[in-house]
Amino acid sequence: FHEALSILEPLVVDEPDCYECWLSLGHTLSEVKQLARATSCYKKGMDIRPHDPDALLNYYHTKQQVIDWDERDVLFQRLKTVTEEQLSQRHLTTVGPYYSLLSPFDQEQMLGIAESHAIKAFDKIKYRLPFMPDTFGIELETPIFRLRVGYIMADFRHHVTAHLLQTVFQHHDQERFEVFCYALNPDDRSAFRRRIRDSVGDDHFRNMHGVTDDAVAIQINGDLVDVLIDTDYYKNRMSILALRPAPVQVNFLAHPGTSGASYVDHIIADRVVAPPDHALFFSESILVMSHHYQVNDHRASYPVSHSKSVAQIRAAEGLPLDKFVFCNFNGLYKIEPEAFELWVRIMTRVPDSVLWLVNENNESNTNLLQQAYKRGITRDRIILAERADFGPHIQRVRAADMFLDCFTYNAHTTAVDSLWGGLPVVTMPGHNMNMRLASGALYSFGPASETCVRSVADYEEVAVALASKGARARIKRRLNASWYANTLVAHTGGGE
Repeated sequence: FHEALSILEPLVVDEPDCYECWLSLGHTLSEVKQLARATSCYKKGMDIRPHDPDALLNYYHTKQQVIDWDERDVLFQRLKTVTEEQLSQRHLTTVGPYYSLLSPFDQEQMLGIAESHAIKAFDKIKYRLPFMPDTFGIELETPIFRLRVGYIMADFRHHVTAHLLQTVFQHHDQERFEVFCYALNPDDRSAFRRRIRDSVGDDHFRNMHGVTDDAVAIQINGDLVDVLIDTDYYKNRMSILALRPAPVQVNFLAHPGTSGASYVDHIIADRVVAPPDHALFFSESILVMSHHYQVNDHRASYPVSHSKSVAQIRAAEGLPLDKFVFCNFNGLYKIEPEAFELWVRIMTRVPDSVLWLVNENNESNTNLLQQAYKRGITRDRIILAERADFGPHIQRVRAADMFLDCFTYNAHTTAVDSLWGGLPVVTMPGHNMNMRLASGALYSFGPASETCVRSVADYEEVAVALASKGARARIKRRLNASWYANTLVAHTGGGE
């Protein structure tokens, strides 16, 4: 990237009206995490081509990352209008499935965005279909021996999805199921990848990094996989599924939304994140779990440890010993100004409190602290947590007192981590699946569901009420009692 910068930086000086130059410089600066400079580059691109959707999306998204909320509503409205125009003309949307999760699109728009990118994935490989083996596209037949199940993703690495799935494979009934994994990413030599590979066996763990879409599909089909489960987060390799290498193809876990693909048959969800009356906005049929659809490994890999007291953890993390600690461990880019305004009101009503957030980068941190200061919250009341690995982070969570959720892209794994640490999680479900993730986790956890609220006013009142000593002690006792008894935190049951 430094070589690219050395070319692009002088180029925009020599060619100040070159739209492509400014956009390329913005992309490169984003890659090296110089986000404030990247934002300026995208703004230059918008000035040159005011109606170009690529510059608009990148400008909007980069401002989200650095907690620059100026023009946020205006920019989103422009992005929404562009997206609606593209959908009405059956064009590929500039907003992709991942970016759609970060903004308050409605259900119909989310489905349309997913469908447009699923069609693009199909168009990429449709010329290959006549040349694929005859075993492609056949219907599922009753297996003679065991049902062959394949899992495909680009995150068999040190990543949150592998963190959740790491022991799932070994819990398949080996008399009924034969499991394959198809890794689209390079080997990072992480413990997660090694553990998954060991659980399915080297001869069933396929390293597909650098392999073409049709070659991956031929491998899956050659392994006689009956059910292919896509657990990929960004959905960048949907063309593999578009080739129909397996009779049944399923969307699961990582990406909290529909694939939009006619070639994906089912999505695994639950009645909270995907209620029956929302089925119209999923291209797949919904396979409903009796509990929350997320699996996790907390009981096996992260047993609750009391080797350190809460006071010791607070001292190590720079948290005050005598204050109520609200927290949110999502990336700062998920925080909307509406949610932050609400958190400030809660903190104002609970004066002996602090807010524990993630330390993202200097630009985001600085802007967030400025947003807090403008609203009357002093610097010493915002504590920024250094990034920690999964195990240490899960153990330190119990130093907080309450998790406050965002609105548009809910906490999911971070919400479950907090429940595992005995924290109440206050959340408000919205209309899309990505807005209902924490609610799904809470409802399956029993005593935690009372902190799932229906309005912003209820959110504020519940958070303030639970900050009182008596209420806090009661709900923590109830959460702690459910740690080991509930399917949510069992590694064999439901529960990113």
